[in-house]
Formats: sequence, C-alpha cells, structure tokens
Amino acid sequence: MDANGNLIRLYPVPFRLVTEDQQFSKWQWIEAAIEKNVGDHRPESHKIGVDTIQPRERLPAGNWKLRREMLDKLPIYESFEALEQARLDFNVTAVVQFPRTPR
Repeated sequence: MDANGNLIRLYPVPFRLVTEDQQFSKWQWIEAAIEKNVGDHRPESHKIGVDTIQPRERLPAGNWKLRREMLDKLPIYESFEALEQARLDFNVTAVVQFPRTPR
C-alpha cells in the first residue's frame, strides 16, 4: 500500500539480495525506487530497485487502531459482482479481503 491507500504489487523482492540495514517487516513503511513492471499487465504491478530500499516507520505491534485507519482507505467490494464490475470499469486487480467490523 502506498501512503495514499493505493495497493501496489512489488514483485519480485529478492530478499536474499537485501542487505541487513535494508531489511523490513510486515506493517513497515519503506522508501524505494519503483517502476511499472511492463512485463505484467496488472496496473498495480511494479518492480523495486533492491539497492534503493530504505526502511522507515514500523507500525507498532498490536496497534490495530492505526493499522485499521490505513486499511480503511481501501475500497470495499460487498460482492463478487461489485469486484468484477470494478475490474471491468477500472482495471482493478489487487484487492484485500477482510470483514468490515463495527467500531
């Protein structure tokens, strides 16, 4: 996910080439040079410049309120039909499926 709440696909991320000071974990922001992966038709697919990875803020473990604020930026599709229509209308191919919970 980028800072605006758009899902992006970074592939491949060859972790064996990532130096110790560039390693990052789940729920951690990174800065890196990326470019559209022209070999992949999905609009969210990008290649990452492994040597440009700079780990940044890690969301605190257990802080689901902050994580939820980030996830709430993502569109929610209430049905497969709605998702399929988004794919047809907007070329959406990357989605996260999670149940919307009351607050």
